[in-house]
Amino acid sequence: MPDITTTTPSGGTVGPAVANQVAYFTAATAVGGDTGFTFDATNNAVTVGVARIASPGTANTFVGQAAGNFTLTGTENSGFGSNSMNALTTGIQNAAFGAASLELATIGGSNSAFGFQALSSLTTASNCSAFGFNALSANTAAGNSAFGSGALDVNTTGANMCAFGFNALGASTTGASNCAFGVSALVLCTTGSNNSAFGLSALSTSTTANDNSAFGQNALLNNTGGTTNAAFGALCLATNTTASSNSAFGYNAMNLTTTGGNSCAFGAAALDANTTGSENSAFGFTSLGANTIGVDNCAFGVNALRLNTTANRNSAFGRNALDANTTANFSSAFGYNALALNTGGGNSAFGDSALDSNTTALSNCAFGVDALTSNTTASSGCAFGTRALATSTGASNSAFGFQAADAVTTGTGNCVFGSDALGVATTGVDSVAVGRIAGFALTTGGTCTFLGATADTSLGTVTNATAIGFGASVDASNTMVLGNASLTLVRPGADGTVELGNDTFRWERVRAITVSTGDLELKSEDGRAWWLIEEGETDVFFTNKRTGKRYRAVLEEVA
Repeated sequence: MPDITTTTPSGGTVGPAVANQVAYFTAATAVGGDTGFTFDATNNAVTVGVARIASPGTANTFVGQAAGNFTLTGTENSGFGSNSMNALTTGIQNAAFGAASLELATIGGSNSAFGFQALSSLTTASNCSAFGFNALSANTAAGNSAFGSGALDVNTTGANMCAFGFNALGASTTGASNCAFGVSALVLCTTGSNNSAFGLSALSTSTTANDNSAFGQNALLNNTGGTTNAAFGALCLATNTTASSNSAFGYNAMNLTTTGGNSCAFGAAALDANTTGSENSAFGFTSLGANTIGVDNCAFGVNALRLNTTANRNSAFGRNALDANTTANFSSAFGYNALALNTGGGNSAFGDSALDSNTTALSNCAFGVDALTSNTTASSGCAFGTRALATSTGASNSAFGFQAADAVTTGTGNCVFGSDALGVATTGVDSVAVGRIAGFALTTGGTCTFLGATADTSLGTVTNATAIGFGASVDASNTMVLGNASLTLVRPGADGTVELGNDTFRWERVRAITVSTGDLELKSEDGRAWWLIEEGETDVFFTNKRTGKRYRAVLEEVA
């Protein structure tokens, strides 16, 4: 391209053509009649009136009135807008778009500013990004990022901050390591640090509090001084003010909590009515959903402890576990529907439907599927094993074993150990059965004792009957049977040291086929007792029960 000499009043020439480049001015004095036109070859700057396009130094570009600094030594900077980066000296790799953007930056590097006065107060700090009107306009610290009008606009020395949204972290001054995403997120935070907010108005009233995390619209909305809280979900912990160390995950989780701390809620509406209750843990839809001031409760499962309000120190694991409990304390439930209708205190249930009909009863323990499943108001029962005491509505029964005492209804005070022990007993009271199938045939009888596997009765209505030993069977009330038909010997633990009765408590009658006492042995030849020996005042009498004849022994005195 040949040199061109202008014939217009502007004068000057256009420089020589260079391949693949746009022609440039070398000595023009006016453009379009504007005599304010200048060209600075040293700084590669063109000025028309107050407008300036310059490329001083190495790989720098500035466009706008007073944009850029001709004495800078920094490289790879780009500024667009009035006064953009006009104080820059050694800073490198900065980018600014907007009037007064990065206006005071001198030696800082790797900063990006887009918007009027974006990062306008930054001087020496590096690695900041601002997009929006006044974004980070007062900032002097490093490592901050702001996107949105007014985002982090009053931040001064706070470092390592992230703000995205209108007015996000708009009041922050010296707080550090905060992250806000959403309109008005952390909008009032001033000196608080290490907070994270994602969502419209999340943590919007927090000022000086530290170490909070909020994700969702209005999450931790009213938090002011509470610390180390975590909220994930719309309205989570929305009314929390000064409470600390709460964690909520799910829509409305812990929505009404104000000052109660150290609680955890996971699930929609979990702990959503809680106000001042603390040290509670809820996992599942509406778990602990009605709790207000109750403390030290744990619920895991849909509807677990759903209606609990003021009760304390309850634990529920499983769908509907302790679902109806309101004010009762000290209960524990593990399993689907375990203690689902309970309103009484001090109950423990482990297993599907264990104690699931219990209402006002107290101090019951059930372990196993359907254990004590029919119990409603009876207290002090203990059942361990599938269907143990499954139909019981009586109090103070204890059963251990598969289907142990599973037919007992209104009977009370029974103690059973062994599978199917007292298996058909219904209304009897105060019976004891230990061993597999012990006392299985007892129905309505009571106050009986069966010790040993299959120890039983042949009459279901007996009372005060006792069978001891494997297979022992008692067939009458007020009777004790020792051992089964195979038993051949009952002996004391040591020879000649054990008495059978004493002078105060004697046996009314002893029946035996053979009685051996030291040197004397009494024996019946056919196993029948035909002779009766009676002691008189001075004589001994013998009566033959077969003939009816009575004899007197003639005794000779020898000493």
